[in-house]
Amino acid sequence: MCWLLLLGIIAAVIWGFRNKSKVSGLLDKVQGLQLTLADANSNLEFVQLENGKLSKELSEANSTMDTQSRRIAELERKLDNSQTRPPASGSLEDSEATKKTGRMPFFTVFTDDSGQFRWNFKAKNNKIVADSAEGYTTKQNVEKGLNTLINSIKEDDYKIKIND
Repeated sequence: MCWLLLLGIIAAVIWGFRNKSKVSGLLDKVQGLQLTLADANSNLEFVQLENGKLSKELSEANSTMDTQSRRIAELERKLDNSQTRPPASGSLEDSEATKKTGRMPFFTVFTDDSGQFRWNFKAKNNKIVADSAEGYTTKQNVEKGLNTLINSIKEDDYKIKIND
């Protein structure tokens, strides 16, 4: 019976070592998974940091584009206001004749430094040959003045005076 007891103790010790090796193997696997998880967390933090940088750069680029778009729109508006050409009808809109025949003499309406509207009459070579000599307070007034001038010339309501 002693032998049986001794055999039982030896079997229990062997059984314990076997289970201990299984537990040890499981612990090794858990430690490996913890290292893998730590690496994944580190990589995730790096990606999040880079994503934050890229988001900031994208936001700055969008802001710059918005500013540039507003500047371009403002410049286009100023260009449109300064290059208005009236057709023979006296309107400040481009005529079909101007579009079909190419470069023609034209009026340019612009705002001077004091905020008043003025006009220039430019020849085909883009040289100024006449100007308003006075400022107008509104676009309607400058258009009215130009229409009066154009209609006077069309109706032969003018004369040429040459001083000797």
